[in-house]
Amino acid sequence: MNRESKYKKIEEKLIYFITFFSFSGYYAGLALVISLGFMHFSRYYSVPLRIITTFIMIYVIVHNIKSFNSQKKKYIMIIFCLSI
Repeated sequence: MNRESKYKKIEEKLIYFITFFSFSGYYAGLALVISLGFMHFSRYYSVPLRIITTFIMIYVIVHNIKSFNSQKKKYIMIIFCLSI
């Protein structure tokens, strides 16, 4: 495998991680923590997960910023970043 295909596979996994834990995965994990009776430990689950997800989002955005070469795409990217 060449370097670009390895990066694409890693990028796909990172985007899957972001998508999963931004929506359903975060709440499923939080429900599991609360149902096990560790409600006071939920911040040890949610805060690090949100921070890790944010850093992964920033990493993916920074490495893909070169593909945003038109002005319209740049405005969409700015709106997306502000919505997070």
